[in-house]
Amino acid sequence: MATHTAKSPPGKKKKGSVTPLSAGGIFAAGAGLAFGGLLLLRLAAWRFPAERLWGFNHFAFLPDAAVAAFAALGLLACTPVVARVLARVPANTGDADRRPFALPLLLVLVSGLLFWFLRMQTYFLGDGAVYLAEIYRYVRGIPGSESVLYSKGSAPVTGWLFAQLARAAYGAAASGESLLANPQFAFWTLGAAAGMVFVYLSWKTAVEFGRDRMERVAIFTLAVCSPGVIFFFGYVEYYTFSFVALGAHLFFCLRTLEGRGGVAWAALTLLVATSFHFLAAVAYPGFALLLLWRYGNERLRAFVRPGPVLAAIAAILVASGVYYFASGIATQGSRVVLSLAPFGKEGAMQSYTLLSSYHLFDVVNYFVLLAGPLALALIFVLRKDAFRSAAVVVMLVEVLFFSFLAFFGNLGFGMARDWDINAVLGLAVLFFLLAVLRQSAPSFRTGSVLILAAGAALVGGGSWFWVNLSPQASVARYKAILALDDTHMMGDYALNGYEHLRKYAFAQNDAAGVIWAIRKKIECVGYPADYRKLALTVIQDAAPETKRAEYDWIFDRLFARIGAMHAAGRDSSYAGSKREYVELAAEAVLQCRYLPPRLGFDERYAAAQQARLEALAPGDPIVALARAQLEWIRTGAVADPAPFRAGADAVRESSTLAAYAGIALGTLKDYDRAVVALRKAVAIDSTFTLPLLYLAEAELRLDPPDRADALRNLDRFLANTAGSRVFGSRAQQEQLVRQAESMRAALRGNGDPATR
Repeated sequence: MATHTAKSPPGKKKKGSVTPLSAGGIFAAGAGLAFGGLLLLRLAAWRFPAERLWGFNHFAFLPDAAVAAFAALGLLACTPVVARVLARVPANTGDADRRPFALPLLLVLVSGLLFWFLRMQTYFLGDGAVYLAEIYRYVRGIPGSESVLYSKGSAPVTGWLFAQLARAAYGAAASGESLLANPQFAFWTLGAAAGMVFVYLSWKTAVEFGRDRMERVAIFTLAVCSPGVIFFFGYVEYYTFSFVALGAHLFFCLRTLEGRGGVAWAALTLLVATSFHFLAAVAYPGFALLLLWRYGNERLRAFVRPGPVLAAIAAILVASGVYYFASGIATQGSRVVLSLAPFGKEGAMQSYTLLSSYHLFDVVNYFVLLAGPLALALIFVLRKDAFRSAAVVVMLVEVLFFSFLAFFGNLGFGMARDWDINAVLGLAVLFFLLAVLRQSAPSFRTGSVLILAAGAALVGGGSWFWVNLSPQASVARYKAILALDDTHMMGDYALNGYEHLRKYAFAQNDAAGVIWAIRKKIECVGYPADYRKLALTVIQDAAPETKRAEYDWIFDRLFARIGAMHAAGRDSSYAGSKREYVELAAEAVLQCRYLPPRLGFDERYAAAQQARLEALAPGDPIVALARAQLEWIRTGAVADPAPFRAGADAVRESSTLAAYAGIALGTLKDYDRAVVALRKAVAIDSTFTLPLLYLAEAELRLDPPDRADALRNLDRFLANTAGSRVFGSRAQQEQLVRQAESMRAALRGNGDPATR
């Protein structure tokens, strides 16, 4: 007897059954989950601003509302909704066809306005503050360093362009405080102009290589959300123009490889990029391979395949490795390549090395920052047979060589600060992705992957731009970045970052920020000049209730350093000599008189610090000078010239101590020695003008008097009375000014100012 299997009516499901996902549905779900994972990675790093997650923890420095908005955008982008909407939009309209330049023109104009009105106010990463300082000096005719200003070893054309625009703008400025006189004006202006070119290039790339609406929208978004786009908001560095030119070079290379033009434009843009920055030479191997494919015979063209190309690159790496070890770079480092072993000495130790955990984690951060969404997209669209294309092979070589620069390159400040050197890596990965996509037919599948990548780029790029364009977020992030490596980098590289923060805090009239930054500089190396800056800033600008703690910190650091050198039997260190630190400590002891008495700063505090100094440097003439000066301050009388004479002879670096000795010797009528000491004070620090007044007075007491030099010194003093560093009352400084004016008037009237 035949049996029959009951069938469900068409279009109906059995109760409890599940319809299996199609292959396309599984693919879309997998891609969505992968890009969702990238979003979760950013959210996971949100609460860890101090960890080495600088490539993707931008949320940590943004307001919570902004984080919520970015998270919502990211979640929406992980769904197929956006892709399906774009797929249903008509490809073109008649109006668009009749006005082919309307859209790119609008994009360029809007982007230019955004780059200008959202321009950066900070200048922390790289050598920003250094370039701004040189431009400030250059436009005002103050002597500076042309090799730094023009970056002669790497970007002379770029440096010249910024310098010339800055000078022209300064010449047109109504005042030194106007927008045109700001050293950042050149970077704001030329950055915005370069950005407009890049936006047009991005639109052109989308039109040329996108095969439908979804792909074009995604390609444009991926390009304009590249982290390197921050250059166009007035980023203070010399990589802006080379970034644009290299982007154009990659564009023309891909066009040529697809048979749509010769190599002339690719060659020209590469030469232009190299003139803007010599690091563009990293793109030469890929271009050489393009030339081999374009002009070689069949045998040579056959070389443009993965096997031979990767074998050649492996041979280059082996040969480079042999040189790396044979030359000593592996243990000593170089300006170009990181070492394997730490090197240097105290105060200049470099432990940020090629295979250190710090560097390896930074490499991961670097690739997530520049190419995270692009790399995920490649996972879903890359097929083995794509490498049969010369375009894919050449673009792979570009990616590899820029990756070698990222991994092996000695980015002296660390990858978190020097990410900009190789920002074009993100563009290289983008064009590699485009070359891969061109090997397959356009489909909703590939288009949706690109849209997912574009959504992820919007979240990553948007948060990256926000964090850099907001001064508060930028400061917070930069402090976190510096803390990652200030004990791994050479001390000078580490303190360079804190000096940028000091300058910014000074410009914002943030005394607490200035003091914090100088303290961090001292912790990195401890140059005497930084101790001096800190002491003066504390006296002049610190909140009264913080001054004792700041001076306690200064004394503890100085005495610990002097004690360590004394115990080790050393008279010098990387940062300075024992003599310099003894002079600094003596200065600090005498500066106690300017600290607020009501907070406990009395003679006992200065005497206690003096006793600590004497225990570390017994019999030192500088210490004896400080003791004699303290006694003069306490009693109002000076009797014994001996400690002042010996101290004046012993002073090497302290204009303050030389001035104290000279003033005391003048009071004791030892005018010849007073003149010598006061001239030494002026020679050590010409910006300290108080000694000039007492020097003029002593010169007039000489036998015979030196009236001409006295008059010159009075003129110098009155030209910069603020440099007298009188920390008492305003009345005291005004009294000194009146005294100097009276003496000068008497000299010019042939009177006897010495009797006035």
